[in-house]
Amino acid sequence: MHIRIAATSDASQIAELSNQLGYVASEDQIIERLIKLLKDDDNAIFVMEIDGMVAGWAHVHGRHLIESPDFAEIGGLVVHHQHRRKGIGEQLMRSCEEWAKQKEYNVVRVRSGGHRVEAHQFYERIGYSKVKSQEVFNLDLQRSGLSKDNG
Repeated sequence: MHIRIAATSDASQIAELSNQLGYVASEDQIIERLIKLLKDDDNAIFVMEIDGMVAGWAHVHGRHLIESPDFAEIGGLVVHHQHRRKGIGEQLMRSCEEWAKQKEYNVVRVRSGGHRVEAHQFYERIGYSKVKSQEVFNLDLQRSGLSKDNG
């Protein structure tokens, strides 16, 4: 059992894990995203490997906003349902925190959907504090007529 940086060869297992939480993505989509993210020095994707299989993954990246100091943000954390409650999520989070320290970020932020009560309890148990609630809004540019293909 060890944590390492993700590779494109992990794509099918990362997709499977993502699908377990309802984030549907194909292996090809994950490969495309990994290629982009892994070459960006302000992103890191860690995987927990157990007996040659990916049991969990975490993505951390730098956030740079005009209204607040820079911080690191967890882009995602998923542990295989058979491996939950064994410390894997916490170990992955600690890897993200260490990455953030090395990058000289002073804060690590994680967002979690309002319905993920167990996840909220997990984050609080490992030392995170709730700072606010918010709503998320999207605009689908392809459907709105604002995509670059339309003008």
